[in-house]
Amino acid sequence: TKNFFGCVKMSIRTKSKRLLVVTIAMSVFILLAFRYTDRSAAECLRKTIADSNAAPVTNPNFEEDQGNVVSGKEFSGDVLRQFPLQKRLFHGYRNVPRNPDSRSTHHCERWAVSTTIFEPTEAVRRLTHLPGWCLVVVADKRSPESYETGWVAGGNGEGNDRVVYLTTELQEAMRNEFVSSIPWNHFGRKNVGYLYAMKQGASVIWDYDDDNMLKYWIKDAATSNSMSIDNIIDEINRSEKITVSQPTSPNLNVYNPYPVLGAPTLPSWPRGLPLEVIKKPEYSNNTLLETEMNAKSIGVLQSLADYQPDVDAIYRITQPVPFWFQRSKETRHLMIPEGTLTPYNAQATLHFKPAFFALFLPMTVHSRVSDIWRSYFAQRLFWDADIRFGFMP
Repeated sequence: TKNFFGCVKMSIRTKSKRLLVVTIAMSVFILLAFRYTDRSAAECLRKTIADSNAAPVTNPNFEEDQGNVVSGKEFSGDVLRQFPLQKRLFHGYRNVPRNPDSRSTHHCERWAVSTTIFEPTEAVRRLTHLPGWCLVVVADKRSPESYETGWVAGGNGEGNDRVVYLTTELQEAMRNEFVSSIPWNHFGRKNVGYLYAMKQGASVIWDYDDDNMLKYWIKDAATSNSMSIDNIIDEINRSEKITVSQPTSPNLNVYNPYPVLGAPTLPSWPRGLPLEVIKKPEYSNNTLLETEMNAKSIGVLQSLADYQPDVDAIYRITQPVPFWFQRSKETRHLMIPEGTLTPYNAQATLHFKPAFFALFLPMTVHSRVSDIWRSYFAQRLFWDADIRFGFMP
C-alpha cells in the first residue's frame, strides 16, 4: 500500500500529459457507449490501436492474480503493462458520426444500475417507486431468467418500461467486443449497465447493490433534505455554490472518514483503507472546516450504509457488526480534498455526468476489490479534471 500511494500521488511532469491521461480515460470509456450501433467508432478504435503498435493489454498471471488479490499480500507496484504515451487515441477523428437510429427508448435522466444473482429485492422495489427514475439490472450466468419487479411508479403499467433487465442472452446479442471481453460471474458485468444508462441519456447514475435499500423512497417522506437522493441531486443541479465540510489536516495522503461520519466504535474504517493507518488518529482528524465550493465540480458522492456497513473482513472479525452511523440531520457533505485518497465503493454511490468516465470497473482483478481499485484510480484523475469526490450525510 505504501508503494501504491507513493505512485498514485506522483505528479505527471507537464500539464499536457496530465490532460492526456484524463482524455484517454474519458474517451475510451464513453466512446464504448455508442459502439452498440456505431460501427464507424469501432473501426476508428481498431485502426488507432493498430497504428499505435502498443503491446497487447494482457496479463498472463490473471488466474493467479484473481486468487492472490484478496490474500493479504501487499501491493507490489510492479509494472505489468505500459501504454505508449506518445501515441494518442482517436488522433485525427474529431467527429465520429452517430447512427441516426440510436435514439433513446427511455425518458429518464436519472438512472440506477445494479447487477444481481437473486430475484428482485426490497432495495430494487423501493427504487422503482422513485418517479422519474429508470433502472437497469445486469444479469450474470447465475442470475434468474426473468425479473419481475411488480408495481412500478408511473401508473397504468407505463412505469414498467422504466425497468430494464439485461439477460445474458441480450448481452451476448449485442455482439460488442467490450461486452464480450467482460468475464462472466464477475462484478465487472456492471459496466454493461453503466454504458446502457449513458446510451439512454443519463445525467446522473446511482451505482448500487441490490441489498442496499434507500431509507426514503416515497416523495416528501424524508426527515431532512439531506436524506433524500432526489433532493441532493436537485440541490446540486440548481446551485452555483454549495456549503460542504472537509478535513483540515494538511498533507494527508489518505483519510479515514468513518470516525467523523459517526461510526459508533473506534477504530472504524471503510473497506479498502490501508491497514497501517487505521489506528493512527491523524488519518481520521475530526476537525472539519466548512467551506463553499462549486456545486458543478461534484462528480461522485458515496452514501453510507447502516446496519451492514461497507467494512473489510478484519473489521468484521475484530469489531461489532451490525452498526448504525450516528450522524446529525444537519451534517453536510464531507468532501475529500485534492491530494488525499479515500476508498469508495460501487454499493451506494451517486455519479454525476462529469465523472461518468470513472464508472469503469476493472476486470483483471477480483470482484471483491474491483470497486476499490476503481476509486483510487478515479480520484487521481479527478485532481487533474477539477472534479470533487465526497460522502453524503
